[in-house]
Amino acid sequence: MMKWLTIILFFLVNVLADAGVADVITITDLNADSSPSSDLEGVLEGSPVSAASSFAITSPPLALALGPQLVATYLVQDVDLDGDGLFAEDFSFSITFASSDGGIGFSGSGEVFGVGNDRTINPDESFSISVTVLGDTSTTHDVVADGITEIDFQSLRDAGFRVTDTNGSFNFVSVFESNLESESVNNVLTRPFVDPVFQYVDGNRGRFGTVDDWSVQFSTVAVPEPSSMACLGVVLLFFCGKRHRILNGINR
Repeated sequence: MMKWLTIILFFLVNVLADAGVADVITITDLNADSSPSSDLEGVLEGSPVSAASSFAITSPPLALALGPQLVATYLVQDVDLDGDGLFAEDFSFSITFASSDGGIGFSGSGEVFGVGNDRTINPDESFSISVTVLGDTSTTHDVVADGITEIDFQSLRDAGFRVTDTNGSFNFVSVFESNLESESVNNVLTRPFVDPVFQYVDGNRGRFGTVDDWSVQFSTVAVPEPSSMACLGVVLLFFCGKRHRILNGINR
């Protein structure tokens, strides 16, 4: 019995090793501008990224539209998802912006968004940002969205926010580079938040602003080789058959 348990454990370890997290890709200071200027494009980072890697928005949210949710889609190109040193794979993802407090709305350029008819974030209002991977061209790895890791605002100095997902919540106060800046920087969250809801919970009651940009983290996860899964299946079937015969012998 111990021999077969050891064999099964060996295969499980190898299969789980094949399915381990390979690497992380982040896009810092991302927005939904379809014609971004150089300081609004966002930055691709991580070891799967090279100087040739790039990303672009393929479908921006409807300009000046207002609805319960708006969607933007993006394409990331020439990254090394396989971990083979060749920057030849692509992946695409979408981001859904939503609010139940009067809907979500972007500026005409897509650079910033807010809530309700005034398209700003006011005290007690909330919004969510959800990231979905649409597909990738890797044959050995899958790309998964880890979540949102940072969010920055315009004209919201010293505003208290709570960000919440299924794993918990985190309170933070929006920070600014200096008193002369209208744009907040480096509102880094404690971890990647999956489909987070942000709520303006505390601050100057007359102060309002917009969401300027955010950062997203992805992971590449190795897909278990079919041969490993097949071997594990054979071992498990053999073990179950052997156990069944032993039990039948005991019951006779």
